[in-house]
Amino acid sequence: MARFVHREHDYVNQPDASARSSGQDTRVTAAMPGRKLYRLVAVSFGLLCVLQAALNISLRLYTSDSKTADIEVCCTNLTCALKRELFNVDHYFQQGWVYFHPSFYYISSNNSSWQESRADCLRRDADLVIINSKEEQDFTRKFHKRTWIGLRETKGKWKWVDDTVLNKSLSYWNPGEPNNFEGKKEDCVEIKFHDVENSWNDITCGDQNFWICEKKIYATEKKLSRLVAVSFGILCILQAAMNISLRLALYSDSEAIIKNLTEEREVWKRKLSTFDNYSQHGWVYFNHSFYYISSIGKSWQEGRDDCQQRDADLIIINNKEEQDFARQFKQRTWIGLTDRETEGIWTWVDGTALNTSFWHTGEPNNYQGKEEDCGEIMIYDIENNWNDMTCKMQNYWICEKVVAL
Repeated sequence: MARFVHREHDYVNQPDASARSSGQDTRVTAAMPGRKLYRLVAVSFGLLCVLQAALNISLRLYTSDSKTADIEVCCTNLTCALKRELFNVDHYFQQGWVYFHPSFYYISSNNSSWQESRADCLRRDADLVIINSKEEQDFTRKFHKRTWIGLRETKGKWKWVDDTVLNKSLSYWNPGEPNNFEGKKEDCVEIKFHDVENSWNDITCGDQNFWICEKKIYATEKKLSRLVAVSFGILCILQAAMNISLRLALYSDSEAIIKNLTEEREVWKRKLSTFDNYSQHGWVYFNHSFYYISSIGKSWQEGRDDCQQRDADLIIINNKEEQDFARQFKQRTWIGLTDRETEGIWTWVDGTALNTSFWHTGEPNNYQGKEEDCGEIMIYDIENNWNDMTCKMQNYWICEKVVAL
């Protein structure tokens, strides 16, 4: 282990040259959490269209009933509606937003005043974050930055940007805040003390801070859920109709076709259910895996035990993209790497050997002769930030649940 002093550094959406000159933060990351879900839904509608086409062909062979056209119109309208919803949601993933149930969030990488920050959010068809629950408060302070939130004082009352008055039971002021420190006109609010739950501080609105935009998707999410439910209902109807028509057509392999379609439909339903379950319990989706970031510090083994209780394990970092994702939370965190079995032979928790590594210069080194057998992300401001550490050290940790979506 080496000793370093490091400063806080922006990590998420790095602005390009034009954005730096204009003050607007526009460049995005490669992170696309959740896009797989919508691909799954799109595939399910692909299956619907295949079934629809097969049904139309078989029915046209035996009947000219106008109901066939009605089904075709219904399916077309439903598919178009879903495509519109998928486009709206996928747009945010492509622009570097993070999904945390039930909203999208954009974390800036440069500083601006409260009003300038809000203007940036509004240009993104969003607004500064409104914190409605303990879970959302915990989520917003995970980024370990001083960030503007959508709260300000108006005519003696603290109001959110949607003009609702702050509910005192859902406020997270640091002790002694708000206080108009030293007589200043502190009418805007920031997350300042991110290591504690009560982290809010009032501050002058002209100060320079990072900010968090929020795009609420209650309507989109409910609409998408209804579309998915209706789509599976229509899939069932089409499947039954095709089964009947295929039997009439005396296709010898009709039952096998129906069986395969039924099994495939159930697979998609299970995957959609899995995604929804994890996303509602504080997990973040990124590139084929869900991740859970702890809010307390424990030993390496205790961190791993917690992950396994969640049907997951400590994170295994397989590439630069995952490494960049893991260090964005700006905390010293355990990863699933150890040489406890054989000194000097570093392996992941799944038993695989270490290939791609991001050790800091001079690491691993059993600093000062200590038995440092567990891997941590330590110097999170740089890419090569791994450090070997004694396994009893108290650190945060990251769980990973690989999901083949």
